Amino acid sequence: MEYIKLILGIALIMVFAWLLIRNIKRSGTLHSLFRIDTILGLACGFYLAITTAFSLLLQ
Repeated sequence: MEYIKLILGIALIMVFAWLLIRNIKRSGTLHSLFRIDTILGLACGFYLAITTAFSLLLQ
């Protein structure tokens, strides 16, 4: 189960990073950095990946 969470966290990071890069090209840097959905998606992905990695390392 922990490995699935780690893979999902990495997938979230990749998807929302791709969206952020795509929005930078389309609408400008400042506008895309303050898109709340992209920032929250990246934050959730990092949180899921980091907490799962620590959980796996402590076992």
